[in-house]
Amino acid sequence: MPLKLTIALMGAAAIVIGSNATAHGNEITIDFDEFTFPLSTLDVTGGFQSQGFTFSLGSPGGLLLVADRQTNIPDTGSNTVITNENSSLLMTETSGATFDLISFLGAEGRNINSGFFPEFGSTQISVLGTKATGENVSTIFDLDIFAEENDALDFELFTLNGFSNLVSAEFSGLGGGLNGYSASLDNIVVRTPGTVESIPEPAASLGLLVVGAAAAGSALRKKSVA
Repeated sequence: MPLKLTIALMGAAAIVIGSNATAHGNEITIDFDEFTFPLSTLDVTGGFQSQGFTFSLGSPGGLLLVADRQTNIPDTGSNTVITNENSSLLMTETSGATFDLISFLGAEGRNINSGFFPEFGSTQISVLGTKATGENVSTIFDLDIFAEENDALDFELFTLNGFSNLVSAEFSGLGGGLNGYSASLDNIVVRTPGTVESIPEPAASLGLLVVGAAAAGSALRKKSVA
């Protein structure tokens, strides 16, 4: 086989061997900041959509509110979602796709250090995830029992492990004088599926190249003999 053809085939094989399939996921921070209603609250008990996700009541009764620096409610400096009257917040991907739940900001739901109905605030937040397989995964986070309308200190960052391939996630307040009457959430970070680049297996591609090289060599030999 001519030297140039041999080098070209070896180079092609090297390129294939060095390639890998890659998946690109989309990480989203759901911050609820598209709602505008200064210094007030918006009743969203009937459900709402935000950044490709649908939010609704996960338990019967109760209220869901979106708040913007409302007095007597923990603050992040921007919009937050509040579960009220012992309700829970259920989230799903609007198109029905699966997602990974990465982290969120959580708080007590009431300014429990300010004297305004402190018993309304939760002491814990539970998270229940349902996977596409039907399996459930859950965890409970303890809150620091500090909330006084201070956007630097009111909310805590909670990171989740194992909350992948979910079809839904539900957030609930627990504890406090009224057993989870209220809890606050913001900046829910999720990862949605991305596209996967399909690249041939290195071994299979190398085999095809070897076969091709052998065939090319055979053809050249026949041509020389003729």
